[in-house]
Amino acid sequence: MTLGVLFGHRLDALALLHLLGNAAKYYTIAAVVYLLASGFSKIGVGLVLLRLTSNSDMRGMRWFLAGCITTTAAWFLGGALVFALQCRPLSKAWDLSGAAPGTCMPASTIGTAGIVVSAGDVFFTTVSTLMTIIRLKYVITVAKMTAETGIAGPGIVNTTLEATM
Repeated sequence: MTLGVLFGHRLDALALLHLLGNAAKYYTIAAVVYLLASGFSKIGVGLVLLRLTSNSDMRGMRWFLAGCITTTAAWFLGGALVFALQCRPLSKAWDLSGAAPGTCMPASTIGTAGIVVSAGDVFFTTVSTLMTIIRLKYVITVAKMTAETGIAGPGIVNTTLEATM
């Protein structure tokens, strides 16, 4: 559209409305796909961390991670549903003429849902980052071992137990 205007091509109002309608359609689809993909990636990190704690004696950590995974799944699925079901039928969301039949949620509800999902995204990212840093601390400790404290050293059992959380 911008190049057409730049080179002197005129767009009539109907063509412009069609382009804006397509933009709204693709934005709605992209928002739903983004929320689902973001949720899946955070769940994947949580599952890796849960697997790393499977042989440890920290039952509370495993319950915490399982709770975070479950909450993440519900959080992002709920956000995706809000954006996917913002209008009934969904085609009303990108109908800019206002002629399409159906109803939509108030814009304030969709905006609030976006803020809540973003806050959850920040929280779950922070938790998964902190858990990964804790895990890496022990990996670095094992990598820095010398010959005296290496694999056959007396401190390896304690370090290995700590590394598995």
